[in-house]
Amino acid sequence: MTNRDRVIAAIEHRQPDRTPFEVGFTQPAYARYAEYVGDAAFAGKIDNCLATLSTAPADAWQEVRPRIWRDEWGVEWDKHVDPDIGVVCNRVVTSANVNTFPCPDPADPSRYERYEEALSASSDRYRVANIGFSLYERAWTLAGMEDVMAGMVLDKPFVHRLLDRILEVNL
Repeated sequence: MTNRDRVIAAIEHRQPDRTPFEVGFTQPAYARYAEYVGDAAFAGKIDNCLATLSTAPADAWQEVRPRIWRDEWGVEWDKHVDPDIGVVCNRVVTSANVNTFPCPDPADPSRYERYEEALSASSDRYRVANIGFSLYERAWTLAGMEDVMAGMVLDKPFVHRLLDRILEVNL
């Protein structure tokens, strides 16, 4: 049974020969585990069952200041403390610009340039497309956790429109 077969069996509620899994690491955890096992290339030996394909375009992340990165939505991430994701350090969306803030282009061909190679390199694994943050997570990165949470009660049209705009891109 391939890793792909294992995942399909689990999805179909059939018993695979072993439980399918996916293990990923943050950069600090990867470094610590590599040191622990004495093998910097250990990840290639884990035999993960999933192959995750990024839907981000080629230039989705840009370093705009030292250790401050901007994603394709315009959100800036301070990676001084957390080198993997970072901490949001700007606000892109407000109730005043929720109808006009620029969204990424979901049809950008560079999103899919690496797919053919990635698909052929992972034929024995179950392939999934990773859109990154989806609705709620993307909403709070754009507008701030507090404004999104408060908006759910105090400004429902703002939150509904924000979620609709995100959903349009994701679909």
